[in-house]
Amino acid sequence: MYLLLLPFLSALLGGSVVSSERYAGRLPMVVIREGRGRFLATAMSSGFVLGGVGGVMPMIANLSIATIRNPHLNFIDGVSADARGRVYSGKYILISSDSWIYPLYEFNQVLCILCVVLLIFVIAGLFSTVSVGVSFFVQRKYTEVLVPFVLSLVWWMLPSLTGGKIPDQWSHVIFLDFAPGADSSVRWQNYVGIMLSIALLLALSTVLACAERHRDAL
Repeated sequence: MYLLLLPFLSALLGGSVVSSERYAGRLPMVVIREGRGRFLATAMSSGFVLGGVGGVMPMIANLSIATIRNPHLNFIDGVSADARGRVYSGKYILISSDSWIYPLYEFNQVLCILCVVLLIFVIAGLFSTVSVGVSFFVQRKYTEVLVPFVLSLVWWMLPSLTGGKIPDQWSHVIFLDFAPGADSSVRWQNYVGIMLSIALLLALSTVLACAERHRDAL
């Protein structure tokens, strides 16, 4: 549920930095004072930071509780069976050994946590910049908050809609879910999903910002 709502959470905090100024009647004065180019850059930058913070806040809260309960961050082996295939009983696995992030988790748990938080921050921030870009072109209140969520939902459903032609691992709902394991033949698709998601969100944000800049120049 957290991963599904991640685009909404990020846009809710950082996606309305432009529309809030518009509805308050301060937008023309802000643009005149800062200039259109600087205003666009500031709006996108602040949207990225605020969206990233909004996206990682639930994760930080979860980690804080987990740290209090297990302050030493003990390593929990993710191997669920021995070499003969016998499954260990009564064993709680935090991250499966078949997960794409398990090598990093096994190497250093703190570094793994930092990388996870950074990755979620970047993706949440980019969802927020898309929301900011959308707010330049829509007038209905809160529409910009819903657009990233709808886009991510469509992207998540594409594998089933295309009959599996698009891998499930390309969706942030899948590759950000680190605990489950995956078959080694498709595990690399998680890395493709990360790079593709960042590239597409960054490209969409850039296109929206450039379109707004071009519209003002006309």
